[in-house]
Amino acid sequence: MKLSELPALLAFLAFAAFPARAQEVICVDSVHYYPQAACPAIYIPLCGCDGSDPGNDCEAFVRGALSCWSQKCPRIDLGCEVDFAYTIEGDQLLLQDQSPTAEDDEVASWEWQNDYETFATGSPQAVLEMPPGQMKFKVSLGIRTTRNCIAYCTYLIDRTVGSGREAAAAEPSVFPNPADGDLHIRNTFGYRRLQLFGLDGRLLLDQPLRGAALETATVGRLSPGIYLAALAGDRGSRTFKVMVR
Repeated sequence: MKLSELPALLAFLAFAAFPARAQEVICVDSVHYYPQAACPAIYIPLCGCDGSDPGNDCEAFVRGALSCWSQKCPRIDLGCEVDFAYTIEGDQLLLQDQSPTAEDDEVASWEWQNDYETFATGSPQAVLEMPPGQMKFKVSLGIRTTRNCIAYCTYLIDRTVGSGREAAAAEPSVFPNPADGDLHIRNTFGYRRLQLFGLDGRLLLDQPLRGAALETATVGRLSPGIYLAALAGDRGSRTFKVMVR
């Protein structure tokens, strides 16, 4: 990479989107039903997926057994709802948040769950290691926006539906971003080398890739800041802006 190429690379902010696939919403789940539990007397109106309007998320869970609600509906339109896209690589589920938000209101926090157990927080992208042979599983996404709008929904994903077809055609990407340990490379174009540059043009990491669909590079030893990740191979090169924290 030449230093003269850096201005163009610094302007490159877009990351490849994951392909959207069918997701079945789980509206009511008896796992949550616990009507004798005490809920706080806090009124944060929600729009239940079943048309109900619980007063807060505790009432939605333990009294209504709901596993999907938002604050975007005709009754309560705060522009807050959740959605995500995903691909499957072997036994790894690659997730990316695609939650729409109202104008001037950005998502401030994420929480990814599998069967209501948290496996990733604080990032719009995540990787879930699935048990071998498990064909169907629940994935939940909860978000909170900068204006304290909350939304949550659980989906049933069937890994036999279209498994592998979308992943093979998907664009390469690097995630999570920001990264604080490992950087995952969705290497769908068979790139053979990853190079990480500082904004001053210094080469800080030069790692060969195996050409596998999903690979990993360790970036946790780097100082917090913004870097340029360059993938190179027979099909050309791609560059991504990566933040390390």
